[in-house]
Amino acid sequence: MKSLMAILIFLVLFSCNKKQEQTGAGETSFRFSRDTIFVREKDYFNINQTNNGLFSIFSQPAEHQLNMSYNEPSGRVRFYYRGVPLTDGQPFVVAADSSALFCAADTAGVYTADFYLTDRLGRVLHRQMVVKCMASPKPVAGLVYKPLEKSPDNFLYYFIAGSSKQPYGAIVSYHFLINGQQQITSTPYLQWYFHDRGQQEVFFHVIDDLGVSSDTLHYSILVP
Repeated sequence: MKSLMAILIFLVLFSCNKKQEQTGAGETSFRFSRDTIFVREKDYFNINQTNNGLFSIFSQPAEHQLNMSYNEPSGRVRFYYRGVPLTDGQPFVVAADSSALFCAADTAGVYTADFYLTDRLGRVLHRQMVVKCMASPKPVAGLVYKPLEKSPDNFLYYFIAGSSKQPYGAIVSYHFLINGQQQITSTPYLQWYFHDRGQQEVFFHVIDDLGVSSDTLHYSILVP
């Protein structure tokens, strides 16, 4: 009789402890700060420091999560966590209830990525994200010039390419071909001395952060 009573007490205590563990574990949940991400192709370093490829994953309670992984079948979408590229299907640890990630894509298109959160009880939660990647247009070159000073043998001109633009990225170099002489600058300004009067031939284009060149502009400058 005493043995039976001891067994009953043990079962009751075990049941209570199990219930407390389940109650303590609670329901694990996670969500994205936005379910659709808009990015520019090949913008792996967020050149303009925009929020386009940035998003957060919120998971609660933080202490119960074990790891997270993602699956993206095309292989053209990349995710970065704390600056480190993630591997498709490889679990990574998220150490807080809010984790910031960065997304980039190789080519224009619409993609889906499935994220899976595993908690410490082995439960797996799933959410899907849509990544819309737009093609980056080629940059547009713009150039104006004006004479600054002149002497009998030197005619100083100032070239300003500040109107050149790449709205979805950045222009990294400015290319001048002046009477067959090439000049490349990292800023949109150039001072140039012409040593002869008459017609001077200037060609100009820009290159953006993806290595794409603009159309080439041609100017015939008459130095009086």
